Amino acid sequence: MDLITLPLSTHSLNLNNIDSPVNFPSRSLLAFLFPQGVYSIMFEAFDVDDQPIPFRLSIRRVGAYPKPVLCQALWRRYVAQKNLQLNDRVFFSLEINRVTGLVRYRVMALRRMFTLFGQDIWVNVEKLHH
Repeated sequence: MDLITLPLSTHSLNLNNIDSPVNFPSRSLLAFLFPQGVYSIMFEAFDVDDQPIPFRLSIRRVGAYPKPVLCQALWRRYVAQKNLQLNDRVFFSLEINRVTGLVRYRVMALRRMFTLFGQDIWVNVEKLHH
């Protein structure tokens, strides 16, 4: 396949982040363009069904480092829309098509279903609802 996928962020849902703004790793900022003087940007991440999901990423205006966070309202909408639960995992990635140059963000939510021979078996949450 002519796709390059770069992981940006992984979140295991817990009581602290299921209803609150979610910290994004500072290293992931390389995948986002913040023009000078802009501290919040909208982006769309496509789910497994290629449906665009809106998110807003914000950074600090002042401070030693930018401390990126996903804004609470759109994050909560995503959590509710996908019926996410405690301990589900959400992955954000950047997908680059080497042929077309198309760059887009991806989001995927997984749920641990059971353990088999000592290995956790995870299922894409979107596929549970089809």
